[in-house]
Amino acid sequence: MTKKTLMEAASRARVDISVPGRPEAFLFGLLAAVLFLSGAASLVYEVLWFRMLGLVFGSTTHALSVLLASFMAGLALGSALFGRLGAGLRNPLRVYAWIELGVASYCALSPWLFGQIESVYVHVAGASLPVFASVSRVALSAAALLVPTALMGATLPLAVEVAARHELRTTSRAVGSLYAANTWGGVAGTLAAAFVLIMALGVRASVWTTAGLQALLGAGVWLWSLKPMFDALPDAGERRPAPVVAAGAGGGLEASQAPGNWPMVLIVALSGFAAMVYEVCWTRLLALTIGSSVYAFALVLAAFLAAISAGSLTYGWARRFEARPARVLGFGELAIGLASLAIMAVAELLPELLIRGFAVLQLNFWSVTIVSGLLAFGAVFLPAFFFGLIFPASAEILAGPEHSQALPGRGHSSHGAGRAYAWNTAGAVLGAASAGVILIAQMGTQATLTAAAWLNLLCCAGALALARAGANAWRIAGAGFAAALLLSAFLPRWDVQALSTGAHHDLNRLVRSDRPLEEMLALYRAKMKRYRPVFSREGKESWVLVQDSPEGVRYLKNNGRVDASAGPGSTDVSTQLLLGHLPLVVKGAAPEEVLVIGLGTGMTLAAVLAHPVKSVDLVEIEPAVIEASRHFRKWNRGATLDPRVSLIVDDGRHHLLTTGKRYGVVVSDPPNPWVAGAANLFTAGFYRLVARRLEPGGVFCQWLPPSEMSALDYEAALAAIRAEFPYVSLWSSVKARRADLEWDMFLDAIAIASSEPLRMDFKAMQQAMSRPLAAHDLEGLGIASADKLLEYFVFGHETTTRLCSGIAANTDDKPILEFLGPRRLYGFAPRLEAAAFHPVREPVWRYLSNAGQGHATRKRLDLVSYYLRQGLESQALALLAEIEREGAPGHKVRRLAHRLAQRVESRAARPELLVRLGRIYDGCKMGHEAASLYTEAVNLDPGALRHLVED
Repeated sequence: MTKKTLMEAASRARVDISVPGRPEAFLFGLLAAVLFLSGAASLVYEVLWFRMLGLVFGSTTHALSVLLASFMAGLALGSALFGRLGAGLRNPLRVYAWIELGVASYCALSPWLFGQIESVYVHVAGASLPVFASVSRVALSAAALLVPTALMGATLPLAVEVAARHELRTTSRAVGSLYAANTWGGVAGTLAAAFVLIMALGVRASVWTTAGLQALLGAGVWLWSLKPMFDALPDAGERRPAPVVAAGAGGGLEASQAPGNWPMVLIVALSGFAAMVYEVCWTRLLALTIGSSVYAFALVLAAFLAAISAGSLTYGWARRFEARPARVLGFGELAIGLASLAIMAVAELLPELLIRGFAVLQLNFWSVTIVSGLLAFGAVFLPAFFFGLIFPASAEILAGPEHSQALPGRGHSSHGAGRAYAWNTAGAVLGAASAGVILIAQMGTQATLTAAAWLNLLCCAGALALARAGANAWRIAGAGFAAALLLSAFLPRWDVQALSTGAHHDLNRLVRSDRPLEEMLALYRAKMKRYRPVFSREGKESWVLVQDSPEGVRYLKNNGRVDASAGPGSTDVSTQLLLGHLPLVVKGAAPEEVLVIGLGTGMTLAAVLAHPVKSVDLVEIEPAVIEASRHFRKWNRGATLDPRVSLIVDDGRHHLLTTGKRYGVVVSDPPNPWVAGAANLFTAGFYRLVARRLEPGGVFCQWLPPSEMSALDYEAALAAIRAEFPYVSLWSSVKARRADLEWDMFLDAIAIASSEPLRMDFKAMQQAMSRPLAAHDLEGLGIASADKLLEYFVFGHETTTRLCSGIAANTDDKPILEFLGPRRLYGFAPRLEAAAFHPVREPVWRYLSNAGQGHATRKRLDLVSYYLRQGLESQALALLAEIEREGAPGHKVRRLAHRLAQRVESRAARPELLVRLGRIYDGCKMGHEAASLYTEAVNLDPGALRHLVED
């Protein structure tokens, strides 16, 4: 062995072996911690920026794909640029510090910058053709995100350069460990943003808090970079080039690793493309099982990143068994393809696995989160793990021989990491741009995943060919290709009905501590089999399914969640019809222009068209729902075919932001307020847009689901409407009587809002209800007159103002409903009970005109009876006293007074009520009865006389 060879071996040994107590280990750990914090900040920004810009560009798949592509394009640009510049920097750690400070500064200003971008976008999108609006969306997304993300993309190459230049760890371990640390930071940032920051601080405060912490990190790194060791570097002329070892020699770099080897670059880019396709597809597929909440999407992203990080950490270990990184890359691609096909084969079992996860757990929000997170992690682990494993291999390959070892033991520096990160991310940009918009829309999720798996297998063949792999390697690859062919040939077509059972929505019904697992699964399977599929389509935004129950009810499902239904026994029918009829009946005169947001079954649209409106803009975000509505023609009268209807495929909020039209009535019928994306239609910011688009005297109408909210959250929803509309009333849309509880249950609710006092004209309401189709719909609900419709009134703007006083409204900055809704579903907070409406029910006659005094008195007497049924004696007494003072017919007042006396006396503990009831008897010329009540009150409480004096 020559002296030169011995020196090289010693140099490699010195770097490969970790000696306890070495300062290099501490420095590398510190560098990894910095990269961890940087990765956490980057993902927090990504989550927050996407929320902020999504309000501008819309929540459609196309808009979010543009944002994701812009974000990742910036990462690719920064990693490529600083990957080339890193080796020439005298102090890369100091540059790293300035980059952190630059990102923090930009992020602190981002809320203001995004506001300016919104102004520009609204001007361009509202005054140009749709194609120009799309182009401006791409251009403005790039303008908003390219600069900060390019700086973010520079952090990994610079960190690798620092580690390599100071011989802190071998190349393979350095790249893998630093990439893993950065990715683990992304996991922490994703979970922190979704589970802590936004709910605790709000979006803007979270941005500024993260920017402040990142500025502290940058300052700390800058102080660290002042140490002399980071400036004391040998000149370039003193650096010794490493020997180039021929391909096939153990432990050496290969000829295929030259920077000009574009086939290998293409493989790295295609691998990034496939990775993003997997992420988009699995996010969509898992939404069917674990739900569409903000927490569910955060769990899927965190699971994907965690698996990638775990794979990166194992690369150094893998290199001990395989000398050629190109073979590691090839076998990693093979493993990704096989694992993806295998997981697809068992995808239909995901809902059952979710239920099995609660066999030993108590059902609550945190147990649902843990089980959902584990399920997501298990579904994506193997493919994502091997994606993480092959990234360091790509970095080592793309470094090239001339960049490999300029100093003994350095390994490749920033060039390889930057080049690999840039090309891998460039492929991911294309994957993000095409997966949701083109591939899934044209091929479906299953076919797209299959194509991505075979793309990985193609990359495997290319990598092994470029590595000049031996016969054994090709035998292993051949066996893998054969297995992939078998899996693809026998892979069953997914049963959309099985995947769309909405297991996450049924957990409260299925999972009980006293119910054995097999009984839970039996109930779930029985539910899956009892419905007959009528229509299924995987759309651009969601999976849409129409099913029939044995009882004749037809259901519309969106991502496994029932959005609406029609048929005998369906409580949704009343809500859907009243959403369309109520604002037009309350308004009296039919407006010329109406906007309906959300098609559903089409029954709300049909109700609007039952009135003499001139045109209706129907905005629906998912085209497949428009197709599905055709299966509800029996109930919607073919509403979408009406020539007055203009179908607009868009996010409803985005339409309001960019349209120049004004409407007399706006009807909003979104999904539940905790569904990601739909939650943007329940905030004060959305209502501000509605108010701007209403004509003077216009009316806004929105569905509010009491069963999905707690009392406090319902008040927050009303407060959001009240923040933009001073006049808000609440109506029930479904009434049901429970004799055992003696109350009218309000199962669903509708808010009616306007910017001007809404005085309902009783005669105009009757006339509007007499229109033939309107009369047909309302009589079918048992509402044959305006009197009957007014029974659905709960309270008006006086009570709304009182309820909302001091209540934090649901806003874009702090979306309470979106983040507390999923917690409430599983018992984290109490749901709003029907009885919560009873104490605040308000007399409707205060808001009526042309009703006549006799009619108003009758309605007030009916309300006294209602209060008595609910056990609300104080409210009944106050209202009855008011009626008596106005000289209402004595016999009716006396009859109610007797009923009230029986209630009060049976409780025998409220002398002040007895005194007030005695006053009513006095007014009705019933002195004997009044004296009896006064005597009983004094016997119960000698101080009760003061109530008589006060009254």
